[in-house]
This record gives sequence, C-alpha cells and structure tokens, in this order.
Amino acid sequence: MSCRQLPSEFPVKVPQLQVKMARIASIPVQHRWLDTAGNVQGHPDLNQWTAHSDLGRIVTEIVTELRAVVASSASANKSSMSLARDIAPAPVASLSQYPGASASYTPLSRPSLQAQIQQPKQQSPDTSKAQRTQMPEIRAIFPELEELSLSELEKLNSDKHALKRFIKELPSVKGFTQLRNEVLHSNMEIAKTTLGYESEQRELQTVIEAQRTKLRDAQQMLADKQARQQRIVTRHRPDALLEQLSVAIKDVENETDEVATQFIHGDINVVQFLSTYVPRRNLYHERTLKWTRTTNFPSACEMTWSWPVYTPVTWRSIVWHPKYQLYRVDMQVPRGAFTGIPVLFVPGHMGSYKQARSLSRHLWDMNNTLFDVFALDFHQEATGLNGNYITDQAFFLNHVIRGILREYKRQIQDTPHSHVVIPKSVIIVAHSMGGIVARTAEFLPNYKKYSIQHVVALGVPYDIPSFPFDPEMRAVYDRMQSKRDIENDVVYVSIAGGHKDTLVQTSWTSVDTVTKPSRAFAVLASAIPAVKTPVDHFCLLWCHQLLKVVAQSLYKVVDLETRELRSSPSVRLAIAKEVLFGGENAEEGVDSKTIANVSLHRSYVQDGYYPGEYIGYALLLPYFLTKLLRTRFVTVIVIMYALTLQMFYAQLAHWQTRFNLQSTSSPQDLSQDNFPSFTSMLHPAAHAPAYLKSALAFFSNSRFTIVSSKTTTAIAVLTLAMTAGAGYFGYDKLLSDEQTTEKVIVLATMVAEFMILYAYALGLLYAVVKFFSLLQRFVVSPVVSTLNNVTDRLKLRSWMLIIAIHGTTQLLGQIASSSSVNFSRILGLLVIVSFVIFVLYMLALGGNTDGTLDQQRMKRSLFAILLLSMFPWVGKVWYFIGIVRLPPSDLSNDLLMEGGSYIVILSVSTYLVSLSLECMIPLPPTAFFGASLGQDAASVYGKSSSNSASNIKITAENCPKCIFEDGGPGAVLVEYNDLTTRRVVAGNTGEVVYVGLTFRVVSCDCVYRFKNSRDFCDFCIRSCRLCGGGNGNFQEAAKYKDFLKASKVDLAMHALVPMTFQICAAVQATYGLYRAHLSFYLTPPCVLALVIYHIGLRHPVEARRIKNKQRKKSTKKKKSSTKSKSKPVTTSCDASTTATTTINETTSRNKKKKKRKLGTSSTFAAQQ
Repeated sequence: MSCRQLPSEFPVKVPQLQVKMARIASIPVQHRWLDTAGNVQGHPDLNQWTAHSDLGRIVTEIVTELRAVVASSASANKSSMSLARDIAPAPVASLSQYPGASASYTPLSRPSLQAQIQQPKQQSPDTSKAQRTQMPEIRAIFPELEELSLSELEKLNSDKHALKRFIKELPSVKGFTQLRNEVLHSNMEIAKTTLGYESEQRELQTVIEAQRTKLRDAQQMLADKQARQQRIVTRHRPDALLEQLSVAIKDVENETDEVATQFIHGDINVVQFLSTYVPRRNLYHERTLKWTRTTNFPSACEMTWSWPVYTPVTWRSIVWHPKYQLYRVDMQVPRGAFTGIPVLFVPGHMGSYKQARSLSRHLWDMNNTLFDVFALDFHQEATGLNGNYITDQAFFLNHVIRGILREYKRQIQDTPHSHVVIPKSVIIVAHSMGGIVARTAEFLPNYKKYSIQHVVALGVPYDIPSFPFDPEMRAVYDRMQSKRDIENDVVYVSIAGGHKDTLVQTSWTSVDTVTKPSRAFAVLASAIPAVKTPVDHFCLLWCHQLLKVVAQSLYKVVDLETRELRSSPSVRLAIAKEVLFGGENAEEGVDSKTIANVSLHRSYVQDGYYPGEYIGYALLLPYFLTKLLRTRFVTVIVIMYALTLQMFYAQLAHWQTRFNLQSTSSPQDLSQDNFPSFTSMLHPAAHAPAYLKSALAFFSNSRFTIVSSKTTTAIAVLTLAMTAGAGYFGYDKLLSDEQTTEKVIVLATMVAEFMILYAYALGLLYAVVKFFSLLQRFVVSPVVSTLNNVTDRLKLRSWMLIIAIHGTTQLLGQIASSSSVNFSRILGLLVIVSFVIFVLYMLALGGNTDGTLDQQRMKRSLFAILLLSMFPWVGKVWYFIGIVRLPPSDLSNDLLMEGGSYIVILSVSTYLVSLSLECMIPLPPTAFFGASLGQDAASVYGKSSSNSASNIKITAENCPKCIFEDGGPGAVLVEYNDLTTRRVVAGNTGEVVYVGLTFRVVSCDCVYRFKNSRDFCDFCIRSCRLCGGGNGNFQEAAKYKDFLKASKVDLAMHALVPMTFQICAAVQATYGLYRAHLSFYLTPPCVLALVIYHIGLRHPVEARRIKNKQRKKSTKKKKSSTKSKSKPVTTSCDASTTATTTINETTSRNKKKKKRKLGTSSTFAAQQ
C-alpha cells in the first residue's frame, strides 16, 4: 500500500491512498473500500477527514482488513499461494500508527501532534540481501536424464542410493544444495546473534518494569496531589475565607473584651493593659476593614486553574542576554517541537514570566496544538520607573522574535515531512508596561518588519505613563506617539480593567495616541458582555471570564485551514471587535451596530465606568471631581513643586528687600519676618505673582498690600466656586458637537480643573508640612542631634564620612561580586552611594534645629523643594541598582555619561545642603550700606538674630545705635545704665564702681528751634536706620542712592537668584503642568543658583564675620574639651587674678566702644 503524494495542504486536505498487491497468481481482490484501480475511497475516516485525523491508524486498519480478504481468497489455491508468500515479503504500512493516539482524549492526558510527529516510523525489513540470493531455476527437462538409456534409467530407479548420488551430482541440484547450506548457515548466525541479545533484552525488560512501577507511583502521587489540591481549593473558596475571617474577628474581639474586663477589675496594670489591648485591638480593626472591603466590593472574577510547565529556551538563534531569558509555557507536559502559531507574553512592571500560565491554559482549552506559548523573563524589573528598562527589554524582544521565527524554519528543514507552517509573525499578549515594550520594539533598528502583527494589551497605559516623572520614560512616549501615523498592519486591542485598577487609570489605556483608529480600539472590561465586572490590575492576568474571551479572539483570528494568522488587519480587527463587543454568546435582540460602536466604547474608556456603574457605589463626591482627582493626581504633585519654587522666590525677594533703607519714621524691627516662614507663604496672597497682585489692586482701587485678608479670602473663595461650577456643568459637554460653545466649555473646564487642583495642592501641602513638622520634632531631630554629637566627639569631618562610605561600599561590592573588576558596577555603586549621601544630608537639613530662626525657615523651604524634586530620581536609582545586581560586561559611553552627570548633580545638591547647614543665605548688598562706619544693617541683624523671637519695636528709647548723653536745649533725657557706666578702680582689689546715673536722649526739638542745621545737636543730626530718627536721613538717602548706583551689578546678580526660581516655577506651572519629568531639569539650575549665591555673591564683610564666628566657635569647643580633660584645681589667688583680668578686659572693651560712638557722632557733626 502506498500514498501517491501528500498534498501541500496536508493535513488539512485528505491524502490519496492506493493498494498494490503482489502479482503471484491471478487472484482478484475486491472490497467495498477499493475501486477498480485500487484506490481507497470508502474508508469512513477518510470520508470524514479533519486536520486531527490519525493517518497511521487508518493505514493500519486498511492493511489488516485487506490481509484478511486476501487470506480468505487464497484458501482454495493454498499451495501456490503459500509458495508466493514464501518468496515475497509481507507488505508493511509506510505510515505506522502514532503511539498513544486514540479517538477520544481524557482531560488529564492530551497527546499532542508534536509528540506524534516525533515518534519514529516502523522500519520495513531489509530486502537487499534477499534480492542478491536468488532461487535457482527449476527446469522441467534435465538433459542428463535424456542421455541415459531405458535400462540405465531402470537401474537408477531400482537402486535408490545410486539415484541419490546421480541426482546430487546434477549441477542444478548442486547449486540448490549450496544455496540451502548458505541459508542454513545464515539462519544459524542470525540465531546466535539473537541469542546474544537475550541478556540485554532481560535488562531492558527489568528497566521497563521499573519504569512501569515508577509510572504507577507517579500516577498515585498525582492522584493524591489532585485530591489535596481539591481540598485546598475547597478550603480557600471566597465564602470559606470570609467565614474564617469572620470567626477570627470574633475571636480577637472576645480577647480584647476579656483584657478590658481584667483591667477594669484591677487584675492587670496599665502597662500590661496597653501592651496587650492595643495590638489586639489594632488587629481587630485590620480584620474588620478587610472583611468590610471584601463584602462591600467583592470581585466577580473567577480563578483560572492551570498545570503550567516552564521550559527555559536555549536556542542558538537567540542572542544571549545577561539578565533576560525566554521560557516556553506548556500545560501538563513539556513539548519539544512546534505545532502551531507562536504567542509571546510580555510581562509588565515587576512582572514575571509565570504570569502567562492562565493565558496558556485558556489557549490550551481552545486547541491544545494550535498555539505555542512563550513568555519573557525580565527578572521582575521595575519597567514603569525608568525608560531605559523599556529600551533594553524592547531590544531583547526583537531578538527573541527573530529567534522564534528562525527556530520554526529550522524545524521544517530538519523534518521534511512536518506539516507545520512557518509563521511570519508572532502574536503579542502584553500586560501593563509590557505593551509599551512591544510598541517600542517596532521603532528599534533590530526590528524585523512585519514580525509583530497582532497585539493584545491588558491594562497598558498607552496615553500617559503611570509614573511620569522619569525623563527617559517621557522620551519613550514622545517617540511612540510621534510614530502614530506610520503605516503598518499591526492590530492593537487594548483592554482596560476599570475603576478597580488603581495603578493604571482607565483613560490612560486609550490607543488614540498609538495608531490610527482603523488599526486599534480600546474596550472596558465591565463593558464586555462576557465579563461585566471591573477588574483590578493584577486580576487582568487570571480573570477567567476575561481571559476566556481573549483566547476566543485569538482563536478566531487564526485561519484553521492554513494554521496561520489572518493576513488582513481589517479582518482581524473586525473579528476582535465581534468577540469582545458582542461575545460568543451575545444576548439575542442586541443591535449589532450598537455593539460595534467603537466611539461608544471609547467614551466608556474615557469615563472609566460603564453606564450606571458609578451610581451603584453611592459616592459622595460628584463624578467629575472623582475622576479629576484619580486621573490628575500627578498634576497635584507638579503644582506642589511649582508652588514651593514660587514660595521660595517670594521668600528670597522679601529677604533681599527687607534690608533696604527705611524711609518711614518708625520702621519695623529688622529681626522680625526677615525670612517668612513656609506656612505663612501658603496663603495665595503671599505667593501670588506680581501681575496678579497688580490686577487685584487695580480692581479694588487700592494697593494689594493694604487689601484686607478677608477681602482676599472672599475673592479666592468666589473664584473657586465659579470655576468649580463651570467645571461641574461643563465637564460632560467636552464631546459636544456644537462648535460655537466647544471652545468656551473646554476653556472653562481647564480653568476649573486647574483651580481645583491648585486648592487641593495647597491643602495637601499644608498637611504634609504639619506631618513633617511632627516627624522632625519627634523623630528626625533627635536622630540628627545624636549623629552630630557622635561625629563631634569623634572629630569626624563630613568629607571623611563621605569618603569612608564610598570606599566601604566599593569594597563590599567587589567582595560580593567575587569576579574581576567591572566598571559598570563601580559606576552604579557611585551613583547609588551619591544618592544615599544626598538623602542623608537632606534629612539633616530637615531635622537640624541649629542656627537662627531665619536660617531654620530657609532650611525647611529648601528641604521642601528638594523633597518634591526627588520623584525623578526614584527610577534612575532603581535602574542603577539593577546595573549593580547584573552589570553589563562593557561600560558604554552613554552609560558613563549618564551616570557621571547624575553623580555631578547629586554632589552639587549635597554641597548646597552642607552650605545651608552651616550658614544662612547671603545678605543683600543693601544690608552693608554704612559698613565702614559700623552703621550697616547686617551688623545689627547679626546681633539681633540671636534674640529674634522678641517682638519689641525699636524706637529712639531702645535703639542700640542712638545712645547720646547730651542733646539740645529742648532735649528729653531718660535714665540709662549699661556696661559703659561701669568703672574698675585701679589696684589689687579690682573693685567695680558705677559712676552714678547716666542719661540718654530720647527726643529733641532742634529741628523746630534752629533754622541752621549746624546748630543741631548730635541726636538730631544722627542717621539711624533702625529707629529711623534724625535729620541726617536726608543726607543718608542721597548716599544710599549713590550706593545703589555703585552696587548695580551686585544687586542685579542677587536679583537673578530669586528670579531663577520664579522662572522655573512659571515653566513648571504652564508648559510643564502635564510634564512631571521637567522637575528633573528645573531643579539643577535652582541648586546651582543657590550654590553660586552662597559662594560667589556673599559680601566680603559678611564672609569675614562668619569666619570669625566659626573660629570663635571652634576655639570655644577646644577650650571646653581642654577643661573637661584637665582637673579643676585653683587657689584664691588664682581666682582673684582671673577676676581682675576679666574685669580689665571688659573695661577696655567698653572704653573702645564708647570712643567709637563718640567718634561716629563727631564725624556726623563735621559732615553737617
């Protein structure tokens, strides 16, 4: 029996079989399965042929049947037919039956077509030797007998022995005898060889029996595990878990009641009560909260059970990667060869290749040989935090796709009779950020064109990244959205989980920014008829209802006849819409046009709720406000960052203008509100830009500075109410077709959103400030103080600690790696340690309570800016942590530049924090007007800043600079006594004597009494910037004007520092409102401006004073340490000598001070 030729469409098309019998005798063979030409036509399995029919079993049945027919036909002519059978070998089927194949498949054992194809064919007997050993021709006439006479023949016939000898001598008989001997010898050799296999056969029989025993044991173990699994499943059913949780809640409640009863009766003390009652009560509340959440918002998704087998793929066609790997996911048993269409699962943020098990199970249920499921192992990388992860994974994805397609091609070449079709593309099923990886792979240089044709995205944020603070992530999205209009045949099916997916908001899964609507669509899980329930982010991977529909959509986009993906993208898109929008068992009477309305489902995705779903939750907030706070929460953080920049600008501007020359007669105390607090700047009137203040002053017909706080608050509340109302009534009309009102509605909505988010950001910022204040007071400050004491005691410098941390980290990293030096790991450790040091310094900045009140306020404001700017660093540090764990073999230039720039930025930021910890920001140039005469405001601020909490207003009576003992004729004097009135009598006793009462002038009328200023007393011609008194202010103003002209450059440089913060705040609040990653680029200019402000713009006088102050402080520490080490042994003489020395030093200082004051007064009089 033979097959003419397998058709090219095999196994889809039925093969043509033909029977050829050995022509030994004219024996007609007739059967209902055969036609006259011997073609098999009537076999029932051939008439009902499918792609899964067993050809080997059919051939065996035909051969067996025809052998029986031939045997029955040959019974009448048995002798001749037996000779024919002895000469010709029995026919053997060319295709044997596949081992393990059967007509029905049990649920626990489904043999695959791949296993059938791999079984070796039954070999036919070797007939080459039979063809060489031919039987001699048996003649009917022997010439030797014809030569004998009749008498000789009779003699031979009578003598049997002679007849035998004569016959043996015949040549034909000799040839036959020789042939018989050769056959006997050959049979003997075959028998000996067969007997030699007896021991090996026995060993193999023993091995087979052992394997059978193991198989029985494994089957028994499998049965036990299945029974145990069933018990576990029964015990962990949702209703059983809820019952267990309810019992646990009651048990904890009874325990707490018993403890409370014991405490009431006095059986236990307070300490025992608190240590027992509080933890148990917290556990009670936790369990109650879990029970409430579960019962109020239960999940309607059913679990998908599977028996996955993960096989690592080690093909040579796939490029080796140090971090990533490819796995094949099978059900129950691993498969070797490929039998269907490749499906590749791409995990998302911190996802695993094992998450493909549920998808593989559903595809296996649809057809156990139609799909070959693969999964990528990214080692659970945080793909959503850094865009570099996406690029690396996309490169590996392209290599994997190329390798899979090559492996299919290689399998076809190695097995010519294989009926597997070489696929041209791979189906992608991606979860979360895995969809962004698949989309990015299409733009990389190693992408094979048309290798990705169909993508199913489960909760993929195509529109907006879930963590938009990373600049590399923003670059990936910009590149992806810029390629939207490129022509391709890729179909994107995006499935959103709904409002339960808190990681990826529903509106972010829109595919409008990815490709054209003719190639993609998005659908809400609760809007799918077969699902009808919201699904959380991780439930998308195992929800039975959802994955069943996904498997159906993939099954239907495959052409079952050719076992290939349908080539037309429009057909595939229509099939996916039909399955997802309508469902396999769609309800009757549903309008198909309504089901296929993509725009309707797009509105569901934008809203995040199916119609009527939001009302069912009975939430208090209106829908537009709930959606705004869910989808734009990142924008709130951006507004908070912009507010901190604007507030710091206002603080710096107030600081620089606070030391201008006072023009009023009674100015405020310079020690008060020089640097406003961060909380006071939260008021909108405090941090509002200048143009808004001017506009408000214009509408109120008064200056903004004198507008009452009540009026400002009322205007702000009214504005918020109007914008909120506009957003409430206009938000749902964004998709209106009325062109006349569309722009107005959009504008009103944008204003409403911004005002609501602005108010929310202010409230959240206030709450965060209060929380950090408590944290600083009770946690951070004690820790920082302890660490400072330790470092001071050990006399450690900050640079020593930094070098020690870097060195220790590099040493430990090298020891842990146990390999040669890897420069990529060294760079990664440098970046990580630099970030850790920066965080430690920043915590010290927030918890340090040293310095003046203004310096503490400055440190808190700077801490707020640096804290809100740390979000972009999360992904970058995480990326370099991955580099330290699995470093690349070579350090690329891009990685070196990236890591080096991060180290520089972090080092400069750390240096700024260290400068802020040591001293206050520089005073403006106006604070040093009159520094040569000791009348500058900086000196007064330095003395008064230590007692900045005082609220006493500086006037002529208490001004520390206006001390005059004599005045004009109309002077008013008051009693005054200070250190200058103390005198030390010369002598050994060193007695202190106060020379009577001393008076100081507090007011005088020389201005009204005399016309010529030369007759004024020193009190009237003084020029004091503290109390604002004296006629000399006119001359002082002229000098101040000249001073401003001379200091124009310095003033401009100082003004650039706060201007930098305002510009960055404006950029972030406008262009960067929805670009959260800009904070990474805006913070370094602000940090650099402050570093330059500290180093390059500090006045020399202030720098000298700070240096002297630090020197005195270090000297004091040395003296205190020396005194603590030495023993306090003194005598009375030593004590008197020390007291005398101290008094003399104090007297000399007082005299110098008095002379300096008198010299200043005389100088002013001479100028007049």
